[in-house]
Amino acid sequence: MNPLRNTLVIAIFAFCSLAACSPSKDGSPSPELDTQLSGKWELTQIRYGLTGKTATPQEAGYTETLNYNSDGTFNRLRNGQEEEKGSYTTAKIENIAGFTTAIYYPNTTYQPYRIQENILRLYERAPNGGILADGATYEYRKL
Repeated sequence: MNPLRNTLVIAIFAFCSLAACSPSKDGSPSPELDTQLSGKWELTQIRYGLTGKTATPQEAGYTETLNYNSDGTFNRLRNGQEEEKGSYTTAKIENIAGFTTAIYYPNTTYQPYRIQENILRLYERAPNGGILADGATYEYRKL
């Protein structure tokens, strides 16, 4: 490579490294992990936003288990089959439907959440930078 190209590659790498560690305007997180989130969680209830109605996993027609690991990896099982796996980070967010913390997934989505008394409440997933006005809340208990 020529010297100009080397300098350009190094500059781009440095910029990307810095950008990955600081919050951006689109709402992506600064890297951190909430240790309370680590563990295995089982879906117990879904509350639909517009109607306020609730449903059990049986009524919804599926079971779901989430595994959040302390190393920043996770997987989601639906009806015992792995549906999704990857990495995640957590970050503080502006208040969205009473939630002030969110899980950020590498596929450019985030999901507001809160944990109280070993109950994980996850609000509907949204694209980074987007806000859902009337999403469902999914309730999980820690196993």
